[in-house]
Amino acid sequence: MARSTLVTLALLLPAALALADDAPKPPSTGKELAPAATPEPDDDSAVVVRAVLKKGTCAGEVEGLMSALSLAGDQLTVAERTRAYVLAQDCAEKAHAWHSVIRATVYLLENAPDRTNAGSLIDAELALGDVAQAQKMVDLISKVLPAQRANLTAAKSMIACHDYDYDRCFTASGAMLAELAKSKTGTVDNVNSNTLFHMTSAAALGRYAIYETDIKWMETHAAETKEPPAMFQAIRALMDATKEKQLWVQANGAAELALGTYHLLASGKIAHTADETNALVTLRLVNQMTKARSVKVTLEIPGVTDAMTNTYPLVPGKQLTEMISPPLKIDFDVAKLRAARTSQVVVHIADAQTNAPLFDRTLPIQILPRDSLPLFRKIGGDDIRDSFENSAAWITPNAPEIDAFIKKAKARLGEHDSFAGEQQGTVAQVKALFDELKAHGVTYVSDPHVFNDHGAVQRTRLPAEVLASTNAQCLEGTLLYATLLEAIGLRPVMVFISGHVFVAWKPSRYDHAKTPLLFLETTMTGGKATFEQASSFAAHEYDEQVADQQFDLGIAHIVDLEKLRKAGYTPQPY
Repeated sequence: MARSTLVTLALLLPAALALADDAPKPPSTGKELAPAATPEPDDDSAVVVRAVLKKGTCAGEVEGLMSALSLAGDQLTVAERTRAYVLAQDCAEKAHAWHSVIRATVYLLENAPDRTNAGSLIDAELALGDVAQAQKMVDLISKVLPAQRANLTAAKSMIACHDYDYDRCFTASGAMLAELAKSKTGTVDNVNSNTLFHMTSAAALGRYAIYETDIKWMETHAAETKEPPAMFQAIRALMDATKEKQLWVQANGAAELALGTYHLLASGKIAHTADETNALVTLRLVNQMTKARSVKVTLEIPGVTDAMTNTYPLVPGKQLTEMISPPLKIDFDVAKLRAARTSQVVVHIADAQTNAPLFDRTLPIQILPRDSLPLFRKIGGDDIRDSFENSAAWITPNAPEIDAFIKKAKARLGEHDSFAGEQQGTVAQVKALFDELKAHGVTYVSDPHVFNDHGAVQRTRLPAEVLASTNAQCLEGTLLYATLLEAIGLRPVMVFISGHVFVAWKPSRYDHAKTPLLFLETTMTGGKATFEQASSFAAHEYDEQVADQQFDLGIAHIVDLEKLRKAGYTPQPY
């Protein structure tokens, strides 16, 4: 079965096949269909490509093959290069290495369009979350390569169906099937993919006569290609249950609940979890009755969250989408969870009038400890993006331990100074905190990172815990300083560079500063360096990053706490 068919099932039938595909917005892929710059030929790279071609598979070697293809230049024949890109595209699709899929498909569309399917490029753009880019590429390819138009019908349906709008999906896939019926170039796979979109959206909307016609075509096609019938048995079982209840239910759950940031999601102000879903559970309901009805939805993680119950009125034939993130139980001790553990989200739906059960499902979820700070997230097999904004939840100025420390630090202020925030010069205030932390014995330790299926988290203690232990890795030290700065009324900033982070803050008018930010290298707190040396060192670090264009290239980042607070990134409340 074509990959686009599997993606369709992942989008529309997660209950039947236990698949899910969520995608965030990616950076630009560059100039569409533009030929890559030709590097200097490399004999060794050509050897690598030929070895992969001889083996006939590039499983686990996509990145190496793509690099070798970029470097081999004219050491490869046109035929070798084409075969290698066809192989790379296939392996990249299987590995969900979406950037490699895009590169391989663009090459083939330009140089050997009869050896590829343009839909692969659109699938990759959608998987990376760029719907606008996917539509742009559809329009461009249709214009430049009209022979690919039939291959784009499934891609067009995919664009229409990616956001689970069943009406839109049904209309678009129906139009594509009509187009294919008139086309002399459309393949059975194109019809197959579009029929699957049409079939599932018809079933969701309660149009079972159309669903039956579509699934019978699908079953016949599967029998002809000798595909196992188990998938269609699962689909029919799901549809039979849906038809009996006259209620379509799709429940998509987050893969992870990060305790340190879950309060942000539950507040409704932050739009994604650690793995980029928009809620703990997203429900999509369609009332297939001819009259209005109400359903009662109860959702919880037993022992972790409250059991949240809501009643929803459902209009006949209309889709309702609800994003649900119940709050943690008030007696759930987040500090006791020291390692990730697997749990389940329990979803129960009943008729609001009779309490008759309509839907019961458990969704697997992994709960991450409070000190697991999600700093990066994976998108497919070759895209990792930062989520440094989550650090704001660790900046906790209202903790009693922070207040107690600031009271001690006051003794280090000069006769005319106080912790008055921006109502006076800031440098003396920050120096008092630096000197008190040095006297407190805070020292630097290395950074621990933990990688999982969805990205990277860093084991990061809260500032109060760092004060108690007197040791801190660079992120913990930066968060401790940012917490103290916010507590005394300053506006801290975190500067993330490759492999490191340090703190900065916005000066007041009394500082007469010549720059918009002042800096401090927090790891120098525990050594012999003075405040002035630590400040000068950090300023030099920042200047070097600017000179090397690291901020422009997206390698270094400024994380402004003031902006994050306005956006809803509040401190951990635990």
